[in-house]
Amino acid sequence: MRFVQQPSGWREFALFSALCCISSLVDGQVVAQVTDKDLIKALEATWEAQRSEIVTACIRYRSVSSGSSGVQPFTPQQVREIVEPLAEQPDDLKSVVLKLHRSERRKQLAVLEVPWSIKEFYAEDLKTREDWHATSGTNTQVFDGEQVVITRPANGQVDLHAAGQSRLARTKIGEFRFIPKIHGGREVVDGRDGQIVLRTTPRGKANRHLIEELVIDEATALVKRKSIHDDKGQIKDEILQYGFVTHPGGIVFPTIIVKTKYRDGSLDHLVICMIEDARFNGDLPADVFAVSVPAGTNVWDRRRDRNDPVFVKTGTEEPDIVEYVNSTTGVSAAAHRNHMRWLLVVISVCLLFAILFLARCRRKSAAKI
Repeated sequence: MRFVQQPSGWREFALFSALCCISSLVDGQVVAQVTDKDLIKALEATWEAQRSEIVTACIRYRSVSSGSSGVQPFTPQQVREIVEPLAEQPDDLKSVVLKLHRSERRKQLAVLEVPWSIKEFYAEDLKTREDWHATSGTNTQVFDGEQVVITRPANGQVDLHAAGQSRLARTKIGEFRFIPKIHGGREVVDGRDGQIVLRTTPRGKANRHLIEELVIDEATALVKRKSIHDDKGQIKDEILQYGFVTHPGGIVFPTIIVKTKYRDGSLDHLVICMIEDARFNGDLPADVFAVSVPAGTNVWDRRRDRNDPVFVKTGTEEPDIVEYVNSTTGVSAAAHRNHMRWLLVVISVCLLFAILFLARCRRKSAAKI
């Protein structure tokens, strides 16, 4: 009997896959096959290792997003055929983007030297920073572990939000490399040409009629395609990942990420992201999560009350706007949390007294009866 140990990371997964292929024949004798269940466990162990292998990241990329009014009503297969060559020919990026768009949106993109602006993303554990370089200046969004800082240089404005209160989406490392979550219902439905196909029903009552299909690269355990099918078999959502590159430390990362949504089989929403440069687990600049602003910047501190912000105007250039606002107003993210804790305590005490009062009133009414 041959025993194949479950791999602890993607580096062992290639060896695991090879052992799966030869496990049926040893010394000319047929032995036990590695089961689909073993294979899925190995994949899930690899995904967990991949999810935790990046501590710091610096990614330079371009992205474009268009809704139904801007994109051509292509089928999923047509979209794949158009974008797949980018893995080998990234210089064709602009022509590929133009093919996917309607004439009016195409005109807007065609006049630019590149179809969209350059963005830079930094991450360290939960902290993130994203700089979006545009003609009007560099827009920045920072989450420093305590608050979200958003700059709008065109308006000379900065907004401070408490963690979890900002309605704006925050880019995370998972946006650049899709890794499946652990799901107990997956099954292997195919395995050939260096690929493994898994299928399952997404969790949640609202998803009972949906089918999730994952196409896995057998050598790295990374997802090449994730498709969500409706009860009619049509694709609703799809993620495509191309051009896998092995970075120092053995981290494998895609170069092209395409996210699509479909309505009645036709393209309805499109996001294309192309990574130009990526560095992982290196030292980041000491002030990367601090936001500097020029003199005369209008700052709206919404950490305590999003609808009733505190206004501050800088008189000089400030290297760290959060420290400046905290020292000027005496309000910090920690102070906000303490304020919220005391508010919850007061509310809880009031509710307790209200419950006791109502219970006492009911006892008195019952005694009178």
